[in-house]
Amino acid sequence: MKLNKMISASLLGASLVALAGSAHAATSWSFGGSGASIVSAYSVANISSGATRNNISSTSTFASATLGQWGSNLGAGGEGTVPQHAVDNASRTEALLVNLGGSYALTEFTLGYAYNRTNTSGGGNVLINHGDGTSAYYANGADVSVFAYTGGGAPVIAGKTYNQLLTDGWQLIGNYGNAQVGTTAVSTSVSSSYWLVAAYNSVFGGTCSGCSSATGQSSYKGTDYFKLSGVAGSQPGGGGGGSAPEPSTMALLGISMLGAVALRRRQNPAAV
Repeated sequence: MKLNKMISASLLGASLVALAGSAHAATSWSFGGSGASIVSAYSVANISSGATRNNISSTSTFASATLGQWGSNLGAGGEGTVPQHAVDNASRTEALLVNLGGSYALTEFTLGYAYNRTNTSGGGNVLINHGDGTSAYYANGADVSVFAYTGGGAPVIAGKTYNQLLTDGWQLIGNYGNAQVGTTAVSTSVSSSYWLVAAYNSVFGGTCSGCSSATGQSSYKGTDYFKLSGVAGSQPGGGGGGSAPEPSTMALLGISMLGAVALRRRQNPAAV
């Protein structure tokens, strides 16, 4: 019985120490209230008016755009119509620059709004009124691209072409096809303070499994619209840790239990 109790105490103490080391492994950011202050908006014009996401050039130039906020949801471009007020790739490919204030590997992003245009009724598609006397059918989900900045200093986006961004420290982490409202996991070993979350464009390259069709340019079929409501990331070595439990308390408790077990063994070897 004594042996079992001591083994249990040892395992519990070791678990608490291990938990303390991982409790601050992840940090999350919500963009409600002042949380939006770490985000900036940018857009790059498509080649021709009325073009879909597939009709921009790698030499098109990014410009600063208006950041829109609806509660904890962020959009870009400053448009007054729905769903163009979101981050989209209709006429312009828009992106949000997020400054986490420290080096983190992104582990997820959260959308509070996500649609792609289908122009087809039925099948669960939603008729959305644009607010300008027109309407169209949309399906749930949007295609999202995520980039990390690994260059020196703070990145400069305005005035740069997409090709220049790639040679200036930016790299594509992944394309996420048909991302839904809620959390989408990101898997990367790249750490950065700066992350770019953009509406997908084929010029970005990489694969995009599940991406919606982009045919029918004049009618915007397959274009994507989303609002970003938060991100999460982890620091190398388990640093960071927004709202995790107090790790120092758990570590001290675990170490104390392990120390008590060791002392008991020294005082009473027969009990082992």
